[in-house]
Parts: sequence; structure tokens; C-alpha cells
Amino acid sequence: MDEVLGKLVSHAGVRGAFVARYDGRLAGSRTSTELDAEAVSAAVPYLARVFGAALRGGVKSSAFDLAFSGGRVIAVDMAGACLLLLCDLKVEMSRLRMALNVAASDLKVNAELAAEVPGLGAAPPPADGAGVSGRAAEILAQR
Repeated sequence: MDEVLGKLVSHAGVRGAFVARYDGRLAGSRTSTELDAEAVSAAVPYLARVFGAALRGGVKSSAFDLAFSGGRVIAVDMAGACLLLLCDLKVEMSRLRMALNVAASDLKVNAELAAEVPGLGAAPPPADGAGVSGRAAEILAQR
């Protein structure tokens, strides 16, 4: 998994790649720059739960691309887990989309993923902020 995430992070404009279950549990991560680890630890599980809830709610999409003033978050469905990328706002998307499709496919069949995240998609999402403490909990409380 680390190798696949590392390939994604090597693309220009990609700051981090994360695999998380839809219940918010992080299975893997790789970053290319100094990121606020506590902020990321709060944001990634939350984003995974939101993406999972949207899919369960009937959204017919295998990927989301959420742009904000400082960048964008790209989420790709992996049947019970998602691949999340934290990118610069102006990241070159055409090559990145191809790399994302390959990475998601590799991770879906990756034995490491199955071992690290048993029963993908089986667990119900926890309440907002469940299992989060410290600065990460403060960040979630502010939203």
C-alpha cells in the first residue's frame, strides 16, 4: 500500500494520499510535505465518513473532487474504503485521474489492504468525533 500511495504523492501538486474506511479508520497514508498531522488526522476520517454517507445515500459517483480556497480533496471509492488525495488547487488532473484509477484498482486487490482493514464496509460509521482526541477533537468541534 505504501508503494502505491507513494506513487500518487510523487505527482506534482499532490500533498498527501490516504486510504480510510468509511467508518473513518485510517489504513494508510503518505505525504510529500509538512502537513499539520493533527489537522489531517481529524479531516481524513471525517471526509471518509462523508464520502461513504453520500454513497450510501444514493449519490451515483465513484469519485468526488472537492475544491476549496487552498486546494482540493479528491476521493475515490474502493468498495468499503476510499482513497483520498490532498492536492494543490491547480493540480494537473488528466494524468492524475489515470494514476488514481490504477492506484484504486491496485489497492482493491492488494492483500495488504485486506489484512490492514478487515471487513471493509462492514462497520457502521461512528458518531462524529468518535475516537478523536486532543487538537483533532478541537478542530472537529469547531465545524
